[in-house]
Amino acid sequence: MKKIIDCIDENGNDFFDNIIVPIAKGTLQYTVNDTKVVQYFLTMKTAFMENKISQFLKYIEDKNGNSILDFVKSLNHNEKVFFIKTVNKIIDMDDSLQIYILSQLTKSFKKNGELNYWEKSLYYNINQITEDDFLNLCDILESLEKPIQAKQNYGLLNTLNTDERNLSIKKFVNIGMINNSRAQFQEKIINSEEDISSVILYLYPFAIELYEMIEKYQEIGN
Repeated sequence: MKKIIDCIDENGNDFFDNIIVPIAKGTLQYTVNDTKVVQYFLTMKTAFMENKISQFLKYIEDKNGNSILDFVKSLNHNEKVFFIKTVNKIIDMDDSLQIYILSQLTKSFKKNGELNYWEKSLYYNINQITEDDFLNLCDILESLEKPIQAKQNYGLLNTLNTDERNLSIKKFVNIGMINNSRAQFQEKIINSEEDISSVILYLYPFAIELYEMIEKYQEIGN
């Protein structure tokens, strides 16, 4: 990983000196066939691509000492297809948490032979959910009385009722992690005695799994 990051730093300096600064000065003149300029762009894109893939492979390795090489060698045909498709998604990801979650979904696919409904929904919609959205969900669930129970109603604390968190909630509602449909609110609200807002959340089981996944990501020091 360090070698790749060093490569990004080194090539980034060249990119700034030979591309960014001349463009800012208005002195860069080149054609689409200028191989030197094209090479600068390709080198930078390749370095960032390698960095993202390296993160993904690092996250797949577990604490039991199973190496990524062993993991890759043990993949069957369907698992290889899924793995390659996931690597292709990773190249377009914007942050490390997205990459970490995709690594955990990849391990789940290998373990179970497929993704369940909620995993699949997250997998195909992850590019719409930012790191801030995931962390907002984590903050909300962290505030709830433990143990958090699935298929129960919770109120959002007034202190967490911000525009930003409400927008994040809508994203998770849209992909089926939680529900805030009023049809769900006939039963007791677990934390109704607390200072809750008008926002009520019904948690599906995978929302809790996702919360635990985000907690593990934070524990590894990202």
